[in-house]
Amino acid sequence: MSTGCGDIFAAKLLSLMACATCLVDTAVSGEDSQSLNEKAKSWIGAVVSWVKTLTSRARLTLDVIQVKCLLLLARQAVGHEGDLAWLAAGSLVREAITIGLHRDPSHFKGLSPYWGEIRRRLWLTIIELDLQAALGTGAPVTLSEDEYDCAPPSNIDDEDLLVDSPVAPTPKPITVLTRTAFQVNLAQTMGVRINIAKAVNRVRLTLSYQRILDLSEMLTTQLAKGHPALIGDDSCETDSRRCRLVFRQSLFLFLIYRCLLTLHRPFFLSLAETRNETYAFSRQMCVQASLALLAPLEISAHHLDRGPDNEQGTVYPYLLRLRGGMFRDEFFHAAATLCFELRLQAKDKPLLPLPGSVQGFMDKTTSYQRTALVHNVENAIRYFELKVRKEKQACKAFMLLHMVFNSAQSQMPSSNSEHRTSSGTHSESFDLNDACPRAARRCRELLLADGGLLYLQEAEGWLSSSGCFPSIVCPASTPLD
Repeated sequence: MSTGCGDIFAAKLLSLMACATCLVDTAVSGEDSQSLNEKAKSWIGAVVSWVKTLTSRARLTLDVIQVKCLLLLARQAVGHEGDLAWLAAGSLVREAITIGLHRDPSHFKGLSPYWGEIRRRLWLTIIELDLQAALGTGAPVTLSEDEYDCAPPSNIDDEDLLVDSPVAPTPKPITVLTRTAFQVNLAQTMGVRINIAKAVNRVRLTLSYQRILDLSEMLTTQLAKGHPALIGDDSCETDSRRCRLVFRQSLFLFLIYRCLLTLHRPFFLSLAETRNETYAFSRQMCVQASLALLAPLEISAHHLDRGPDNEQGTVYPYLLRLRGGMFRDEFFHAAATLCFELRLQAKDKPLLPLPGSVQGFMDKTTSYQRTALVHNVENAIRYFELKVRKEKQACKAFMLLHMVFNSAQSQMPSSNSEHRTSSGTHSESFDLNDACPRAARRCRELLLADGGLLYLQEAEGWLSSSGCFPSIVCPASTPLD
């Protein structure tokens, strides 16, 4: 099959359609999310088959590499072999280097400003995909910052970039929001995020703690310089523009806070063994980053678009409709981090109030923090419940988080062994020995919901093959309450 304009256009269109299926408002389209997901997988398969028909040299063009980038995004968006993203991303980096995308376009005489800008945007997309895949798998990043010199893209709107123009348009200030502002702002933090990924993904973490603190400060400083609409200050925007910024803002902050959590988590977890107060800053950063990562789960009419409903009529923003492992895993890690913080708080030596201080002030502060942590973990559990019930995915994440949360609650002071849930009712007292069976029963309930009997056999097979708790899977006639 040739690589004519028609074939390239069809491949790009199908890939874009696959990327966007999870963002479709099913109430308007009339199709359920599961059927759209199956269509997206068929479109991905068609484009992959077309790419395989090309010769090796025919694949080394800007158009085909663009198609491969879209395919990788589509797989992560619909959860179709998204866990293998690191393999595809590494291959993309090598193909891009082969055609010189890692070198700045200024090195190539006769290259028009239009194609120079396209090459910069494409290169940044590829190394961003490689970085995110490395963070998700714990594998090494393909390149270091000093192994390429391609400059970041300019802050130019697409309509200002003309193919035949001999002169490049004047870039707009970083404070001006354009369609490229997302990439431009991400590019400002690319170097430090690559260094963070290389540091934490080593077989041995050999960096000094001071170096960890330096990397953290560099990232937070660069984050503060970003466009206000991308870091949360959208007060100047109209309601319609604010709604369009929700997805962009959520994704941008997600990618930044994901790095912060990854950087500080090893030192935060070591507090369970060493109780080294040197790592207190990592504890604070992990809790704050986890709360920020889970912030999209907080239902707010001010920031949410219409979306698929769960049984309580709850809607989630566009970011949470993406099915890829990147988002699922980080929400799990963030919620598990908060559970770990709850356990540490239970072990912390309480600070007694000084004579003459406001009575009960210290207790109220601790109680408020604990309530906020519990609330965010419960939001994450509800999110995973929705994924299990609607998509028949994330069973292991749901069950593990359920058990970790119960373990954290079992460590809380006796006065908090029963707490008021978000629905306003008191939950039952927590017995750690019952955490695993309770999680399994709830997972089975969710899998059976919405005609999910076929998916139950796969889940039960996983549970029995693990050999850890073979007796928790109940027959169909067993009550699940």
